Amino acid sequence: MKKITSYVCCLIIAIATLSGCKKDSSSSNSSNADYYFVGKISGTSVRYEIKSSSTFQTATSAGGFLATPPDTSEHAYEGGIYDAADVDEVPYVGINFQTVRWVDYAQSDSLFLAHFTTGSKSFLTTSDVGPDGVSISYEASNFYYSSVGAVGISQPASNSVNVISVEKVPAALGMNAYVNVKAEIKALLYEYDANGDLTGNTIEIDGTILVPIEKTL
Repeated sequence: MKKITSYVCCLIIAIATLSGCKKDSSSSNSSNADYYFVGKISGTSVRYEIKSSSTFQTATSAGGFLATPPDTSEHAYEGGIYDAADVDEVPYVGINFQTVRWVDYAQSDSLFLAHFTTGSKSFLTTSDVGPDGVSISYEASNFYYSSVGAVGISQPASNSVNVISVEKVPAALGMNAYVNVKAEIKALLYEYDANGDLTGNTIEIDGTILVPIEKTL
């Protein structure tokens, strides 16, 4: 999957076969699909759902750096949904959580799972790994992010990320630890062109996302 990141490393793995998440149909932005984003992008209603008849799949990515003890490793993890039938694998909607830290790698799985909790989350103001918070991304013809480079920018006060549920799945034979995260998101996203430069344009994304996030590092 094609994405712009500022991380030292990035690994994208399709994991559409993961299942077992809770389903809910209590609001107009919900779905009975295993994974989805349902809501509005620039005022247009969209339903990106993983069903037997759809071409959408999930992806997970990780970025950051591994340190040698006693230094601390720091990582960011993202889960998203995209259209696998499109040659550029768009549209894509993702939610990124950081920062997961550990000194002893033997504790990394438990610290990864513990990092994901329900409730309101702070927006990241920059795209650097290190601060704690959440960012939202969208890709279509160009790239859109709720955080802007190392300069930093704040979201309007009316925007928010609220994690509704987290299903935690420990590592098993042949499978990394992962979480199923469901969140209500409302964010202003800043557009980047194909060269990675800000265009000055923005879009608003507002909806509910349910995606898996795997501990790939």
